Amino acid sequence: MRIRRLTMPAIRLKTPRAVIKAALILVAIVMPPAHAANATLIVPPFLPEAELRETYSPMMEFIAKHSGIDLTLQTYPNYLAYWQATLNGYDRALALDPAPIVDFRVQRQGWTVLAQLEDSTSQTLAVHQDNLIVDPAELVNKPLAVMPSPSLSTLVMYQIFPNSLQQPELVFKDSSRDVAEALFANEVEAVVIPTALMDGYPELVTVTRTEPLPSLGFSAAPDLSSDEQSRLREALLALSSTTEGQRLLEESGLKPVVPASNADYQGQAQLLEGTFGY
Repeated sequence: MRIRRLTMPAIRLKTPRAVIKAALILVAIVMPPAHAANATLIVPPFLPEAELRETYSPMMEFIAKHSGIDLTLQTYPNYLAYWQATLNGYDRALALDPAPIVDFRVQRQGWTVLAQLEDSTSQTLAVHQDNLIVDPAELVNKPLAVMPSPSLSTLVMYQIFPNSLQQPELVFKDSSRDVAEALFANEVEAVVIPTALMDGYPELVTVTRTEPLPSLGFSAAPDLSSDEQSRLREALLALSSTTEGQRLLEESGLKPVVPASNADYQGQAQLLEGTFGY
């Protein structure tokens, strides 16, 4: 009986290049997708926290979608807490600040301006329409509501009343909304609030209005890479250049976002002179 020897068919081994390619495909399938980068969006307490979150959350989602950088909103209970945190510095942050703080971050902490809200901003010294005050001098030694220093309302109040012996009695409130409401609660004779807020209070009348300053500016912390800063800048500007972004700004009650640089805020930090920590 003859025994037939069985032979196995030859197996052709893949080339090293093919093996590497297959391994890379397998790794891509098995490994989870990379997480988006994270950063903090800092907004000062010019409005109550709940109102800030409602206003800026859609913007944060838009920026994350267009930049690949997820943002977490950082708010503060009052301007004192906001200023102390500003002095301490931030890591991986995008900040929306009034002009003096923007320039402070640029000059003292190496931040970079990416964009700004369109137009300028100003503060208004206002009283109730039933209060027949037409001159700031009539408010000396009378209660006046402002947000704590270094809010713009307090900084410009010292310009309106430069003589420290002839100033109103300051009553500090946590937000511009709280400042305005103090007048209707008969806590004060007058208020200093952002001029843009006046439209929401038709019962208020203007005593005087400050000279305009550059509008709120977006700046990036120095530990965000140049690529991340560029992506954030493009996402911010897309808020005004795309239909989706324009609709978002309108629904949130925000001004258009326009290009800006460090030079647009140069010298604004001088308003902080005399402020603790400056």
